[in-house]
Amino acid sequence: MKLVQLYADSKEIALYRYKLAYYLNIEGNKKSALAQLNLIENLSGNDELDEELNDELKQKIKELLKSIKDES
Repeated sequence: MKLVQLYADSKEIALYRYKLAYYLNIEGNKKSALAQLNLIENLSGNDELDEELNDELKQKIKELLKSIKDES
């Protein structure tokens, strides 16, 4: 369960960084935050992580990434 919380916390931090960069209009930071979100999403291919993550959380992350990419 700790792994799921770490995953969720990392996603929230990346989202916060992205939104902050977006509002401040700092292109480099937006790219960095988006790259971090993509990295977090790609971690779902990790077998150990997959065991602890449920489909709902994975879907939430995919939707979050899609909405952020659409804003860019």
